[in-house]
Amino acid sequence: TITHLIAENFLNETRFSQSYARGKFRIKKWGKIRIVKELKSRNITEYNIKIALKEIDEEAYLTTLEELVTKKSAATQEASPFKKKKKIVDSLLRQGYAYKDITTFFRSASIERILPLLFWRIQLFFLWIHLKLRLVKMKVFVENLS
Repeated sequence: TITHLIAENFLNETRFSQSYARGKFRIKKWGKIRIVKELKSRNITEYNIKIALKEIDEEAYLTTLEELVTKKSAATQEASPFKKKKKIVDSLLRQGYAYKDITTFFRSASIERILPLLFWRIQLFFLWIHLKLRLVKMKVFVENLS
């Protein structure tokens, strides 16, 4: 009977919610918002939802977000970078990722792309200054010879 199943811990809301959150995150790549929404639709208590969300490792969550962005970016055939980014963001929002996490990812990704360009430009600038100084020294040297 049901009382026997509950007594023997076969029917356990906490265990169900933890397993549900782990499975939907690992297999379907759902975000926390979607998982919470689905658990609430199954009348799971807030307490058990909080416990279930602890099953999702934050590092794995961000890694999955990065993988989904990369995959969606490769699959999106959009010429405009703004439209492409919007399609990616919309897709991630539908999968239940928080807008804050998505924008934080895009900011950090753009910084990682910009920094090498900045360093390259700085190196070019210093090279230009170095060459300019050598040119000035050569002019002074040539003037002193005459």
